[in-house]
Amino acid sequence: MRYELSALLLASLASLGVASCSSSSSTTAATADAGAVSGNDAGAAPVADAGPAVDPGGKPNRASASAGEVLQLSADIAALTYSWTTLKSAYLDLATAAPAEYSGTGTLTQEAPSSPRYLMTDSVTAAVMGFLTVADNGTMVARLAIPAINGANRAFAGNAGLHFGSGVLQNSVSVPVLGVANPSSTATSLAGTYNFVSLSCSGKSKGFCNQTKTNQIWNTSVNVPSDALCTTEYGTVVITKGADEESASVAYCAKGNLATTELSACAGASGTGTATYDTTRGIWLITMGTETVSHAAISFKSASNNQKVGWIDTDGGMLGYGQLVIAEQLPMAVSDVSGTYRAESSGFNSSTHTICGNAATGTASVDGVASVASNVPWTGFGTFDQDPTGAAIALMAGAGVFVMRNPNDDPWSFEIGTRVSTAGCP
Repeated sequence: MRYELSALLLASLASLGVASCSSSSSTTAATADAGAVSGNDAGAAPVADAGPAVDPGGKPNRASASAGEVLQLSADIAALTYSWTTLKSAYLDLATAAPAEYSGTGTLTQEAPSSPRYLMTDSVTAAVMGFLTVADNGTMVARLAIPAINGANRAFAGNAGLHFGSGVLQNSVSVPVLGVANPSSTATSLAGTYNFVSLSCSGKSKGFCNQTKTNQIWNTSVNVPSDALCTTEYGTVVITKGADEESASVAYCAKGNLATTELSACAGASGTGTATYDTTRGIWLITMGTETVSHAAISFKSASNNQKVGWIDTDGGMLGYGQLVIAEQLPMAVSDVSGTYRAESSGFNSSTHTICGNAATGTASVDGVASVASNVPWTGFGTFDQDPTGAAIALMAGAGVFVMRNPNDDPWSFEIGTRVSTAGCP
């Protein structure tokens, strides 16, 4: 089975969800304590009934990660190989960069029998590139340590005791990637009212959210500690077809529902822009207002419930550097979201979650602990009760995409996952 993703690695994250920083339940901030490690990259438990049941047939997918790069990522599960190429970069001049900085090939090794997760090893350097998980819902989630945000870029400012992450990717800056299948190429198929959960940074952090917290930074000569540098957000984006199938208008509203609220009444930031289709790279380019920076976007329609799902990779300006994971605004049915999810975070680790819905009450549970109220704060969202850290807002789209923000934990708490099995619930 061969999967091709145009992976939009939010590698330009000034900091996931869609590249992203996880909640404290799955992430431990980098510290000067040599023993402060987290995550389960040394070997996660296999998931039953995992593994793709549907072969996309090698159709190009587009993926987004919490670091700022747009990639073409291809995975051939049958041959156990992968390749990647950067299509749009916030860090590199692709015209002058060395090929090893923006492309590569490698091998895949299944993490465990029946596991849907694979270790990615570069064929030239033998270095671990990351992990990827392929689901049968048309999505792929990965976590990649791309060269543009590693090497000399991640100097520890002389602090040899600074450790972060765990396992084979310990001390590598790895960012989560969300890939979607059958991306839209017409304005008609892209148009819709979308909910979003986002991670955005006002500057480039090279995918290291933790460095924005005082006493937990990795390079003081480059970055000034600021808890407000990277934050998460939620809201709506409305995309409307333009004069032809390669143009559209965009409206953005943070903390507000544009299905019921005027743009001028948004509780958070708001703005309008335009989108044009880039036929060469197979992505939509969005420009907000009079800004000159362009953001990349893509969506696809889920076969499970015809819901459109995708992402917007942001490269500066009013939207900052980061990622919006978007899902068409449809009522969330808890019976549609039950199953086992594999999640990645730009907190440098991975996790497995079990979400079980209760149709009678309209609620769901996460890992048997947190309860989820469906369609709160409005249609399509789920709100988690995560005592003692407070409420977290998530999208659990019918395609099996999971993205969550928890500002009560950390300003940049963000996680992206995909459903790998419908099993796991009573």
